[in-house]
Amino acid sequence: MSDKRLLTIPTFAIMLEHHTIMRDVIRTMDEGGEPYVREATFISRLHRYIQGQSKDKQKQLRTAFSTDNLLATHILVDKDEFGGESRLIFDRAVIGVFRLFDRSLFQDLTDVALKVQ
Repeated sequence: MSDKRLLTIPTFAIMLEHHTIMRDVIRTMDEGGEPYVREATFISRLHRYIQGQSKDKQKQLRTAFSTDNLLATHILVDKDEFGGESRLIFDRAVIGVFRLFDRSLFQDLTDVALKVQ
């Protein structure tokens, strides 16, 4: 995507400003019952979102949401390959913040999750 990188706070600020991208990604993760999103799905959601943005905003979003930038800022905790697909694993705290934007993304705390905490 982009060779340029941002610091964590500017990246997260951009992500919060455009939280619908992460909302869609979290819904996809929840629907699949997985703690990750396929990189191809993530990129597809991002490209669909940036279509209606100005050229400068598109560049900013590509930089902020690039896999390299998200890994460097520790918003993504891992990127792995499994079954020929690249998977992105976001930090649980990051996912938790984005769940606050949409009540439909709230999840009940299970007994197992409580014990892990």
